[in-house]
Amino acid sequence: MANCCHQPGDQQDNVSHDVTKKSHNKDAQYTCPMHPEIKTTQPGDCPKCGMSLEPMHAQVASTEYTCPMHPEVVKSHPGDCPKCGMALEPKTQSHHPQKNHELKDMTRRFWISMVLTLPLFALSMGEMVLPEMFKAISGHVSIWLQLFMASPVVLCGGWPFFLRCVKSLSTHLNMFSLIDLGTCA
Repeated sequence: MANCCHQPGDQQDNVSHDVTKKSHNKDAQYTCPMHPEIKTTQPGDCPKCGMSLEPMHAQVASTEYTCPMHPEVVKSHPGDCPKCGMALEPKTQSHHPQKNHELKDMTRRFWISMVLTLPLFALSMGEMVLPEMFKAISGHVSIWLQLFMASPVVLCGGWPFFLRCVKSLSTHLNMFSLIDLGTCA
């Protein structure tokens, strides 16, 4: 600690500045809200920014969620931004990856839509590969079959966009209105 930012004997002498030492310091009870790497066993001020150190158990508070496009929107739980409909993101990033429910849901929808698309693809493109096999299906029947087979794909894959579009129509038009227009086309 020869290059420390305060003099020997100061109140902050017990502040841990070494990253490896910080993670293993089990006696640390206070930390800076802006610099969580600063840990000490006694209350005081942060040597980096001067803020008061807070007890570590007080930082167990709930995560705040905010909109990436509208930082003034802050909620205590995940959800959608009331202004633009985007998913709210955690305000603080943790070292442990959090479950992204939106990604998990969209991945599941993708694979379901992919499975439902395969027979549709075979019906619509099959006559180009095996024309003799598909001559038995008339043009009108093929079109109606494709409509009925494509509807679950569009509804399953596009449902979250449809919901957000309805929300955007009730407040004001946003990017989800445009995405839904493309999904419906």
